[in-house]
Amino acid sequence: MKNEINKMQPITIIATEDWLALQQELAEMKQMIQTLLQGAEKKDIVHSLKQAAEIMNLSYTWIFSNKHKIGCSRVGKGWVIRQSSIENYINQSYHKDK
Repeated sequence: MKNEINKMQPITIIATEDWLALQQELAEMKQMIQTLLQGAEKKDIVHSLKQAAEIMNLSYTWIFSNKHKIGCSRVGKGWVIRQSSIENYINQSYHKDK
């Protein structure tokens, strides 16, 4: 009997109105977090051709020659490639071994 008493876990008694208020606060916080996550847009980072070559582990010359296949844009006098374009190119050219 003595061992059973020592094994019992302590409990906390909360008034019903306090419990309901806590549940309401948690529901509001959950809604706020969901709203924030929906508003958080993934930014599409823009890279130079040199940065793209480093990311893809390819030479700058190869990137420059194939910039239109990867998907790039001319900005001023330079060329830029979006992160999403690099990812799309990698995903399209990825070959799985069978």
